[in-house]
Amino acid sequence: MKKFSFLFCCFMPFGMAIQAQTSAQNDAHISASTKTIANVTTYKDTKKVQQISFFQGNLEEALAEAKCQGKPLFIDFYTDKCAPCKQMDKETFADETVIDFTAQNYVAYKVDGNGAEGKDVANVYGIKAFPSFYFYNPKGEIVGKESGFIDAKNFLEKMQKYNPKKEVKKEISNTPTEEKGIAFFKGDWTALLAKAKKSGKPFFVDFYTTWCGPCKTMSKTTFKDEKVGKFANEHFVAYKMDAEKGEGIQLSEKYEIQAYPTIMFFDKDGKKIGEAVGLQDAKLFLATLKEYKAK
Repeated sequence: MKKFSFLFCCFMPFGMAIQAQTSAQNDAHISASTKTIANVTTYKDTKKVQQISFFQGNLEEALAEAKCQGKPLFIDFYTDKCAPCKQMDKETFADETVIDFTAQNYVAYKVDGNGAEGKDVANVYGIKAFPSFYFYNPKGEIVGKESGFIDAKNFLEKMQKYNPKKEVKKEISNTPTEEKGIAFFKGDWTALLAKAKKSGKPFFVDFYTTWCGPCKTMSKTTFKDEKVGKFANEHFVAYKMDAEKGEGIQLSEKYEIQAYPTIMFFDKDGKKIGEAVGLQDAKLFLATLKEYKAK
């Protein structure tokens, strides 16, 4: 197995200059409609299709990101003229179950076999056919190879094969999960509006992306805080929205989301009443919740 050594660690969107062909993901100071908070991840160059969120950077950075997250990595070697490659994008990588499983269990990366970096990498690995898929464990060791078009069902099986500890999640119900911290409502936008109206509570939406470092920090710490959870669950309907997936793409455009995380607040009838942008610890977010409860 080939092993890669890394000199630096998470997160790539912060503090590292990446290759010219990739989109920049930088910390920013964004002025929100009612708050201005530093330490945010900016939005740039999102594909306007529902698809797997592929890591933006070079191969070494992708491997380092996987190591930092403790996740395996898969690489999709493709070319623009490859019909099966395009079919993978339109079908397999657009499948909701594949998207969800990948976001939770893998770092995904694309390499253009005809691109500057891609040609060199393809030559190193002796890739002659496209698409080809290489699977790595979190240590950077190659654990599997696949090639050719693979439908969604079989691609999920491949991902499970090379990450056997993870199983495909069962269908999500439209009820809040019972866990410590904030119980985020599960359902689509229409169901969320109906839930808020029926409960008579205002609601807030956490607009996030899978590559956003501050978003992950809030999910792991702020949203799991017991005091934050108790207050939010009592006074709000809480909701998470991936800005690069499904309804999130259109809604992030509608509400002109420019940085992540953005927590947007609405009254019980769905009228926007304000937003908070950037990383907030438990103490600050609790204060933000109390502020918008009073409006």
